[in-house]
Amino acid sequence: ALLLMIFLSWLSSYGQLNSSKNPGYANITEESLQATLRFLSSDELEGRETTYRGQKLAGLYISTYFQTLGLKPVGDAGTYFQHFNVEVVRPGKNLSIRAKRPSGESKTYDKLVSQFFLFPRGVKSQSLTAPLAFVGYGISSPDSEYNYNDYENIDVKGKVVLMMAYEPQEKDSTSIFNGAKPTKFSDRRGQQLKMQIAKDHDALGVLYMPEVGDHPTIAVQARFMAEFLRKGVMTLPDTSSQEGSDIPVFVITKEVSNELLQPSGTNIEQLHAKIDKALEPVSFTVSGIEVTLNVDFNKDLVQTENVVGLLEGSDPILRDEAVVFTAHYDHLGVGSDGAIYHGADDDGSGTTGVLEIAKAFTRNTQRPKRSILFMTITGEEKGLLGSLYYTNHPIIPLKNTVADLNTDMIGRVDPNHENSLDSARYVYVIGADKLSSELRSLIETTNRETVNFKL
Repeated sequence: ALLLMIFLSWLSSYGQLNSSKNPGYANITEESLQATLRFLSSDELEGRETTYRGQKLAGLYISTYFQTLGLKPVGDAGTYFQHFNVEVVRPGKNLSIRAKRPSGESKTYDKLVSQFFLFPRGVKSQSLTAPLAFVGYGISSPDSEYNYNDYENIDVKGKVVLMMAYEPQEKDSTSIFNGAKPTKFSDRRGQQLKMQIAKDHDALGVLYMPEVGDHPTIAVQARFMAEFLRKGVMTLPDTSSQEGSDIPVFVITKEVSNELLQPSGTNIEQLHAKIDKALEPVSFTVSGIEVTLNVDFNKDLVQTENVVGLLEGSDPILRDEAVVFTAHYDHLGVGSDGAIYHGADDDGSGTTGVLEIAKAFTRNTQRPKRSILFMTITGEEKGLLGSLYYTNHPIIPLKNTVADLNTDMIGRVDPNHENSLDSARYVYVIGADKLSSELRSLIETTNRETVNFKL
C-alpha cells in the first residue's frame, strides 16, 4: 500500500466522520491515485527535469487538472502558471587549473576538475594567479562550540586555499566534532559555510578536496561534475550575488591535491592523519607553488513555472488568509546514459497527493473558511528554486499565509514498518515544531481526535 494512500486516508477517515458535509474525501481512491502517478512517472514525461519538455508536459497536465476542478487561476495573466526565469550556467572551454612549480614547470588540469556544483552564484569568468595555501578542513570556529581555527596561524589574503571536506575526528564519538551526528560543517550548508569563511579571510579562490575518510564522495562529485559539464547549473538570477562578489571554487581529486602539495614534502593522507590525531590545525603556504584558476562559463536564461490554483474560502474575513498545499513536480530528467529518472516517489507521489487533496476539497459541500492554495513547484531538485521564487513573489501575502503543508516522497512503505500489521497507520511529520509553536500541537490534537495514526 502506498504511504501516499496512508496520508490521504487521514483526510478520508476524517471525512467519514463528517460524511454529510465532506463527501469529497470519498473521491480519493486507489484507482485515481494510480492513474495520476503512472502518468507523472511515465517515460513520456522523461523525468520532469526543470525547463525540459517533460516538466512542461507535467505542468500542463496539472494546470488542466486544476481547471477541471474549478480552482481559480491565480497565476500570471489569469493562468495557472507562475512563470519565472532560471539562469543556466555551463562551463566554457577554458575552465581549468594551471600549477607552476618551483622548477618553473607548469601543468594544466582540465579533465579532473570542475567548477564546484555548489559554486557561489556571483562568480564571474576570470583568470587569476596566486600562491597556494593548505588550510586543513577550512574551518574557522574559534568559539565555545568548537574552539578550532584552521586560519589561526596563517594569512591567506591574496592566496588560493586548498581544503579538505567534512571535519576532523568525525569517527571519534568523544570529539567535539563528533562525526556520529551532523555538525554545521558536515553537510551542503557546511560546504558553503567553508567557502564563505575562505572569502572572509580574503582568499581569492578555493580548491576543495572531497576524498576524505571513508566517504564515497568523489563518485558523487564525479557524477555532479559530469552533469554540470552536460547540463549546467541552475540558479535564480534575481537572487544571485553581484557578479564578481564571490570567489571561484574548484573540486579536485586526491591525486591532484598530492601533486600540488609535493613541494611541501607531505601529502593529503599524512596531513589528514596528523590533524585528526591531535585536533590541531596544520596550515601552511605551499612553498614555490603558484596556481592559476581559469574560470570560464556561459549563462543562459530559461523560463520555467510553478503551477497554482486557489480554492476561495467561505468566510468573508478569513478568506483573505490561506493554507497552502505544496509538492514539487520536477525530478532529475534523463541521465547521460539515456536512463530516465522517473521520480515516482520523489516527488510524483507528493504531487499526486496534492492533486487528490484538491479534488477532495472541491467536491466537499462544506467549503473551508480560509482559502486553500494548491501549488506544485518546479526547480526543487536544482536547489529549491521554485520555492525560493514563490517566497520572494508570493501570490498570497506571506503575512496572510497560515501554513504550508508540504508533501514529499510518500510513495513507499518504510522498511521498518513493512512487516508490521499496523504499517498502514503511520505517517512521518517533519518540521512541525521548527517554525511554529502551534502546528505540532494542532496535528497531534487532530490526529488524536480522529484517526489516531502513529506520527
